[in-house]
Amino acid sequence: MSAWGTDIFSDDLAASIRTEYNALLAIGKDGEEAEQIIMRGFVDYVNQNPEEEPVFWFALALAESRKGRLSESVKNQAMYYLNNGGDLERWNEPGDQKKYLKRVQVIEKLRATLTGPQPEKKKIRKATVPVSYTHLRAHETDSY
Repeated sequence: MSAWGTDIFSDDLAASIRTEYNALLAIGKDGEEAEQIIMRGFVDYVNQNPEEEPVFWFALALAESRKGRLSESVKNQAMYYLNNGGDLERWNEPGDQKKYLKRVQVIEKLRATLTGPQPEKKKIRKATVPVSYTHLRAHETDSY
């Protein structure tokens, strides 16, 4: 997967994790269930792409934190990578210190977010499917 910017969610993997996590909450999964589903769903990809592991943990931790559901285990994994250089190596390209320095700021902001007071658990709007998304009419649902 690729990154198009230095922000945590300016990365294909991170954006996918946030989208999936939010969708799972919207269909009624609690934070722990959503976390487990995300971990099972991305384990093969992360195992095949170990350089993406910090991105995985950063994204899951920030997604959970923003919804007021940061688990201690996800926080610990993200903090492990934050304390050990994270993914800064991939941003340290010769001649492009600007992106590297921006990523350092993003990582420090993430550290502050994860170690600071966590927001209250946010109320999640349940997912709905508008009637226009189906070809069935109300009276046809019983016979379908």
